[in-house]
Amino acid sequence: MLAALAREPGPPPSVVDVVEVEPGALDEGGSVRLRMLASTVNPSDLVTISGAYASRTRYPFVPGFEGVGEVVEVGEDAPRELLGRRVLPLGTAGNWQEYKVAPARWCFAVPDDVTTEDACFAYVNPLSALLMVDEHAHAGVRVAAVNGATSAIGGQLRALLDARGIEVIGLTSGATGRRVPSPADWSAVVSTAVPGWGEEVRRLSGGAGVDVAFDCVGGEHAATLLGAIRPGGSLVHYGLLSGRPIPAGSLREHPGRRIHLFRLRDIVHASSREQIQALLDRSYRGIAAGSLRTAVSGARPLREIRRLIAEAPSAAGKLLVTFP
Repeated sequence: MLAALAREPGPPPSVVDVVEVEPGALDEGGSVRLRMLASTVNPSDLVTISGAYASRTRYPFVPGFEGVGEVVEVGEDAPRELLGRRVLPLGTAGNWQEYKVAPARWCFAVPDDVTTEDACFAYVNPLSALLMVDEHAHAGVRVAAVNGATSAIGGQLRALLDARGIEVIGLTSGATGRRVPSPADWSAVVSTAVPGWGEEVRRLSGGAGVDVAFDCVGGEHAATLLGAIRPGGSLVHYGLLSGRPIPAGSLREHPGRRIHLFRLRDIVHASSREQIQALLDRSYRGIAAGSLRTAVSGARPLREIRRLIAEAPSAAGKLLVTFP
């Protein structure tokens, strides 16, 4: 069968190859075999391949944190009712392959009224957005800033914050060439390519700074964003698109602020199956309502994964990996 393999840390288009591999064996712990139906290319996939998380990533590995598969074989201790069902295999990467062996306990059935395309994007971004807003958009929050405003999760954060009556300032880098789809949905949109953008965010928030900022970039950008937060406010750091950590000493330069590190994987692995299912149910409701739906701008088969990787950063929407 075909699988996309990241050989070593490095530029994703250069270190990922599509190769023939032997199908994995079902173990005795209740595993299932999935025929993958769809996957996607997420920023978290590309950052992990690049080596930003090398201390906790073993190479070579099959990337792909999101995907939908059909259960085609069940192991001895796996529930037979999963056979033939579409499921989300959570908890690990490995969705960039034609067949995947996954523990049955980490497979969550996709409702019949949810399309495979929508289900493919029901996990990483919606659950991250829901959990971060639940924890950090409390009653005292009046103004928030969201970087990566052109991204799918940027739009989802905006929708969830707006539903709570919070003004949202969107930040864009301009590096990908993408534009915010509906600028009028934001209270303001600020380009971080313009010098002094941090001061502009403070001005737009009323002068004191925003109450909370959601950061998927890290690096010096996050340090500047920290300065645009009011004393007592919080930076929620959930991504590393810059490939660089927040500089040491940033909190000393901006006393009174807090940095909260968000890792969906840690939360999911510490949650019960019932808690995860409840979050997925909220995700499906948000997708149906439109607030958590992800725009898809194209699809290519697994054998063209290098092309997908190259196109993903500048694509107007998400790209699907298909398995013809």
